[in-house]
Amino acid sequence: MKILRKIFSFILGITVGGLVSFFIERLGHENLTIYQDVPDMIEVEAFSAFIANLPVGAFFILLFAHSIGTLIAGFIATLFAGETRPITATAVGAVMLCFAMINLISITSHPVWFKVAEVMIYIPSAILGFRILLKMKAILKQYPTSQS
Repeated sequence: MKILRKIFSFILGITVGGLVSFFIERLGHENLTIYQDVPDMIEVEAFSAFIANLPVGAFFILLFAHSIGTLIAGFIATLFAGETRPITATAVGAVMLCFAMINLISITSHPVWFKVAEVMIYIPSAILGFRILLKMKAILKQYPTSQS
């Protein structure tokens, strides 16, 4: 049954992390006026030109969204897996990294600095989520609940 728990926590982590990334990206899109006239991805040249002309802040919002989403994914996966080692969190980070690489390959007009930063954030963010959970558990152990 441990393996089913780990699989469930893995899927839940990726799902929650992906949703968090999506919602942070959407908030960024709503606050930047450049996103009002986004060409369809089917129009490859127009979409590539759009991505190439995005302001630097838009790329930082994407990096922030992906790192926070992966951090939360690692946290959730570890929480539900009940692990003391970062196995599930690292697996979640690796899968989210694969999704990012697919995105970077399919949309080639991202700046090089963004591609490098994007590839570098996933595993550390997932492990940071794992470490935050361990720190929280250690703090909570110091304050046992009183039962009347």
